[in-house]
Amino acid sequence: MLFTSPIVSQASGSVAGLTFSHCRGSKYVKSRVTPTDPSSTQQQITRVGVGVLAPYWGSDLTAGERAAWDLYAANLAMTNALGETIFLTGQQHFIRCNTVRIQAGIAILDAAPENYDLGTFTPPTFTYAWFTPEAGIGFTDTDAWANAAGGYILAWPGRAHGQGRTFYRGPWRYGGKEAGAGTPPTSPFQATPDWPWPLGTRVLVKVRIIQVDGRLSLPIILGPQTVTTP
Repeated sequence: MLFTSPIVSQASGSVAGLTFSHCRGSKYVKSRVTPTDPSSTQQQITRVGVGVLAPYWGSDLTAGERAAWDLYAANLAMTNALGETIFLTGQQHFIRCNTVRIQAGIAILDAAPENYDLGTFTPPTFTYAWFTPEAGIGFTDTDAWANAAGGYILAWPGRAHGQGRTFYRGPWRYGGKEAGAGTPPTSPFQATPDWPWPLGTRVLVKVRIIQVDGRLSLPIILGPQTVTTP
């Protein structure tokens, strides 16, 4: 959990059941627990991605490409969970943009975006087919990402949960993508959940947009919706 404090400017270490630390994004505190490692397929894909990208930054990118990522990072203000303005490093943006590309089977992006934002697009929507199940991700085919090669919309359906649950942070599982083209794809595209979506449960989908130049949007959470018969 990120936190601010008028007393503590920096904190590091463990006290009782809490561990304090800090990073580029802010100060944070978390419960001191022994981690578990279910080692799911999605976790393994993410670990492979990060494991590939960290050395790729130093050995495969040229000095000019790394400098371009640093310039992109220096000109792109981000916001952390406390609403504070932060700046990531060029390497963090390179890994951030490319981790999802590896997960979706898209080639690694070497060249940093030259537009210093996360891109604009029409908010997507979603519907569902409870008997399959499939999530129909609706998009606007006149958006820039949909009208040229290199743009994508990607979806991660969540696990179904009960009506009493009001907050959902995951898990999310990658369910598919739609690629942009000179002739844009037809909306919606179908993303396949890894879990059943029983009648009466609530479901959400996480969506991200990749612009033609590789800019990656923040996560867009669609829903929740209650699963009913057609």
